[in-house]
Amino acid sequence: MKKILPVILLLLMGGLLISATNIPDTRFSNEEFFWRDWRFGSGQPQEICFGKTEITSNDPCDTSYIDWQRFIATGTAATTAIKIYCNTGGSGTYIKLAVYSDSTKYSNEFKPRQLIWGSTDSVLVVPGNWVQLSTNGFTVKQDTAYWLAFKVKITNTNITYSYDAPPPYFMHRWLKNLSTTRWSQDWLQYPGNLTSGNTNRHSLQLCYESAVSDVYSGRGIGRGISRGVFR
Repeated sequence: MKKILPVILLLLMGGLLISATNIPDTRFSNEEFFWRDWRFGSGQPQEICFGKTEITSNDPCDTSYIDWQRFIATGTAATTAIKIYCNTGGSGTYIKLAVYSDSTKYSNEFKPRQLIWGSTDSVLVVPGNWVQLSTNGFTVKQDTAYWLAFKVKITNTNITYSYDAPPPYFMHRWLKNLSTTRWSQDWLQYPGNLTSGNTNRHSLQLCYESAVSDVYSGRGIGRGISRGVFR
């Protein structure tokens, strides 16, 4: 018995040694553990709009007018859409929208200077809602003034507006021609002299996409590739 015991112990130790050498090292195998690039953060641009969002009163606009409102861009980016808020609508109630540069640095008068973009398409008014048209992606510059314009197809289309604290200049200008409607005419390239104006502004916004938000990335060892997540 004393002679057999060492033999048994030797066999057991040998078996354990053999088993240990056959254990697969899965710490970095392709089956479970792997190198994985990771990132977090939305990585998506966000829509930002500048203009007027207050909705307080109704202005029954008619077809003989073109209206311009002066606003300051809050960022530098390519534009995506121009929006307007209306309180009346229905069959045949359409609006066209445009954007003009500012004349301030060319004269002492605050007024629109030159057409940047004008819609040829129109948008059907949905009462009590913002409606919009896509722009062609022209770029606006931060802290630069732009004039957002509109014209309506049907007289007495109610466009909402609100008054601002009176500044020393007009932020709302218009051009009226009682002999014709503006709807079927092309947008004016240069509005010229505008004799009328006040300090209220309609509910208009010009929108652009912000820069892509921060995305943090790196590399590390992960487990659970079949589940697509780290463990």
